[in-house]
Amino acid sequence: ASFNGARMIGPAVAGVLIVAVGTGWVFVLNAVTFFGMIIALMLIRPHELMPRANTTGASRLADGFRYVARRPDLIVIFAMVFLVGAFGMNFPIYASTMALEFGQDADGFGLLSSILAIGPLVGALLAARRDRARLRVVIGGTLLFAVAASVSAFMPNYWAYAATLMFTGFAVVTMLTTANGYVQTTTDPALRGRVLALY
Repeated sequence: ASFNGARMIGPAVAGVLIVAVGTGWVFVLNAVTFFGMIIALMLIRPHELMPRANTTGASRLADGFRYVARRPDLIVIFAMVFLVGAFGMNFPIYASTMALEFGQDADGFGLLSSILAIGPLVGALLAARRDRARLRVVIGGTLLFAVAASVSAFMPNYWAYAATLMFTGFAVVTMLTTANGYVQTTTDPALRGRVLALY
């Protein structure tokens, strides 16, 4: 939710700043913002971190493959996340292309990016309300993403396209957040790291 909240504000501000002061100064400003993350990383207290679950014998990635192979539900989730991630989640390319197609400048592209973040923000907040991750929500999110992405391809103008982006973003974050939660909460803790590495 915090990531998508930032995505709502950042691209719109960046688009306006690019038009006002130029791309170079926006890159400088972006570089300065990384100091906050560096300070946050330096403030981590390693002694308060949770220890990982230990296993008997050597830890091998092959154990993760064998575990996933015995879990058809995980195979379905891995396949859906792979297909959507590899072939559907090219939003910056789509948004920049559509902004140009509809005669918009950098500020128009920034606004599309911000509008796209509205759906994921709502999706993340709704995901946080669920008591547990369910496979049917992952499947439903994937189907909604397919429908929303298909509809957005036929939008005749900038604002109609922008409106469909909210549904596309909502669907993809619902699917990804639930898939992440499902993989992490239904996996044997001793193998979770290896399963997540495969994921």
